[in-house]
Order: sequence, then C-alpha cells, then structure tokens
Amino acid sequence: MSFRGYYPAMGNFHAPLMFACRWQPNGSSAASNPQGSRFSVARTGVGTFVITMVDKYPLMVAAFGAVNADTPVAVASKAVDVNVSSYNATAKTVTVTLADNTGTAVDVPSTGNAYVSVLLVFKNTGALN
Repeated sequence: MSFRGYYPAMGNFHAPLMFACRWQPNGSSAASNPQGSRFSVARTGVGTFVITMVDKYPLMVAAFGAVNADTPVAVASKAVDVNVSSYNATAKTVTVTLADNTGTAVDVPSTGNAYVSVLLVFKNTGALN
C-alpha cells in the first residue's frame, strides 16, 4: 500500500508579498526623491502622506515604518514615529503619519538627509489587479 500525504498548507500557497518604498519628507513641502517602484506618494497635510500603489492587494497583514537620517531626527526635541494605517484596497492607498511622542502629527524637515522608509506586507493571492 502506498502512502499519499496530504499537506493543505502547500496547496494553493503563495508567499506574502513585501512592498518597500521611501521618500524625503521635506518639511511642509511636497515629498521628493521617491525610491522604489510601482507607487507614488503625496503629502496631504501636516506630517501626513498617502502612498498610492499601482497594484491592488486584498489584505495588508503587517506594516513597518521609520525615519532614517544622517543625524537623529527630532522635531521640537521630540522623537518622530512613523504610523502606517488606513489601507484602502479599492483605492490602493495607505496613509502614513509622522508623529511626535505625544501622537501629534509633525512635519519632518529635509535636513540631515532624512527619508521616510515604509515596508508593507500583503497577503498574496497570486493575481495582481
């Protein structure tokens, strides 16, 4: 008698899809120098940016963000956090907010070669729209 193993995790399995991008925040001006592919980024308010992706993914499962610079980035002597939220699969957008340690949205100046870096992890269905 032969053995027929059944592994449901291997049937129709697609590895998670990772999406990485970065840009310079430039204080109260428009974002500049976007790096990555298949996205655009726009400043929509104080410390708030919207990433618009070319492809649509059904579900965002994780998000990571950071401000990277030659020198530590602080606004009014407060550290800056990157909050990634509000994924809209229909519009293919993700909202990113730069906030100080009190949760207040802040504009990060372009000094110190500052970049906002974002890594998004999506469920991969194997078909991009």
